[in-house]
Amino acid sequence: MGRCHALLSVLQDWHQKLHNNTTPDDIVICEAFIAFLEGNGDNGAYWRHLTDNGITRERLESFDRAIKVLWLASVMRLFAV
Repeated sequence: MGRCHALLSVLQDWHQKLHNNTTPDDIVICEAFIAFLEGNGDNGAYWRHLTDNGITRERLESFDRAIKVLWLASVMRLFAV
């Protein structure tokens, strides 16, 4: 699976979560994705932004439309330089 397709799949999961269970956390998640992209795929930037704003792996996985951390981690590895 190519980088673009993998990233779009993760974004689609988040998009579906937005439709079904929008929360204030979504702003922080969006900012974390932006930090990840601005950091050229820096996984640390993504998690740093989330944890600095009180969102844990457990929180991401607890949503009705869970953001699958293992899936997300595999996408981030695709972007690793």
